[in-house]
Amino acid sequence: MKKWTKGLLAVAFAGAFVLTGCSSIEQVKNDKTEILYNGGSVVAVGNYLYYGNGYASGVSDFSTSSDSEYKTAQEYSYLARTNLNGRTDSQYKNENNVDKLNDRIAGYGSSYMFVLGNDIYFATPNLHKTNENKYIWNYVSFFKMGINGGKANEIYTTEAYDEGSAQIRALSYNGKHYLVIFDGTNLVKISLGSDKVEKLTDSTVTSVALPAEGENWNGMIYYTTANSSEVGQKGNVAYRVNIENSNSEKICQEINLTVTFTGRVKNKVFFSRKTESSDFTETYVFDADSANGKSFNTASKRFYNLAIDNISEVSVDNTLYNGYTFEVTVNSKTQVMYYNQMNNSTTLFVSGDAGYANTVASYGTYFYYMTSDKIMRKTFDTNEETTIVSDMTIKNDGFGYDYYYVDGAISNLNNIYFYAQVPVDEDAEESKEENEEERKEESDTNYYLFKVDANGAKKPALVGKK
Repeated sequence: MKKWTKGLLAVAFAGAFVLTGCSSIEQVKNDKTEILYNGGSVVAVGNYLYYGNGYASGVSDFSTSSDSEYKTAQEYSYLARTNLNGRTDSQYKNENNVDKLNDRIAGYGSSYMFVLGNDIYFATPNLHKTNENKYIWNYVSFFKMGINGGKANEIYTTEAYDEGSAQIRALSYNGKHYLVIFDGTNLVKISLGSDKVEKLTDSTVTSVALPAEGENWNGMIYYTTANSSEVGQKGNVAYRVNIENSNSEKICQEINLTVTFTGRVKNKVFFSRKTESSDFTETYVFDADSANGKSFNTASKRFYNLAIDNISEVSVDNTLYNGYTFEVTVNSKTQVMYYNQMNNSTTLFVSGDAGYANTVASYGTYFYYMTSDKIMRKTFDTNEETTIVSDMTIKNDGFGYDYYYVDGAISNLNNIYFYAQVPVDEDAEESKEENEEERKEESDTNYYLFKVDANGAKKPALVGKK
């Protein structure tokens, strides 16, 4: 699944303390009307954090059909909630209260969750069996549940799922909210509230350009399909479809030209062009704000000499550094490039030799990324690099973040959330007497959710429950 680099759209108020039966629980109430999103693996509602608790060691994906594998993952990767206020932070133990809201697996490669109103929407591996009485784990089901727990209702299960190309976005446009899902084959719109599911095309979709969560956009989704209208002719067809009325129109079809959408920032749509007569694949950009769909080809401009991925806007107070970051693959290594809009230059920002794995977040002058054992921060203005997390075994396909607010407005990035193995407490090891239970705890190779201060001022703190 693609990475997400945009932040929380709004923060809500966690409310009244009530009594339910013989136990007392804190009832969370969301007074905001917009979508709350924090990076896919977590979502914040006021002081409360909702998240997938962890990952079972050895369960890397769900392409298999093992009941035991699913049950093992289920022990660790349930949907959880905790109050971030008054926490006692520790790298080694989580003594804070954690509510288990649902025992379905919340995460792995398909991790995605957000809150709208008083409901949380979350992704989980498919549990529908095939005619051969087997599960296709890597298909993804989406559920809706109240933020205080209760019954989780399934709203959609994908008909395919290609983790390398799939994209999921919770989007708002013209006062309405949508969940848009591209599973690598199908492009689907779910109108949130009614939760009505609608395929945006019956054709097989080969690429799509979706805005990031929270961006201002034009309500148009761009996608490509294979060329099936002309027998023997190579190339493909590009369309745009209106999110509100689902009306689509063809914007590009040329013989022997293959267009592949590779990214989007607001209404700037990035795509690669490949002709049958050339060995080169170049990236172009189409500004949908300044041109209509019919002028797709003539209004497009060359952006980069290779295909790109995971493009994200760099928006800082100093316009000298405004631009984009994006990924390219060179000699089988992924590296991050930085495009400076002011001087129209592209430079290498993070080398593939640095062990780069994922973009975590891009905010202000800071760019955060992770490797298999570190989380790093680089600045666009001075190119200074700071280690935020080091010497931990990190799971690279799940992360999130939250923000610090002043007078209701975002002030700065607050915490980064990530999955990692719990480090051994060496000080405790020296003073304790070993027994079987302690040895078992030491050998725990599962991954749990951690949080770390975005400035790296504190050690990572365990949020997931062992």
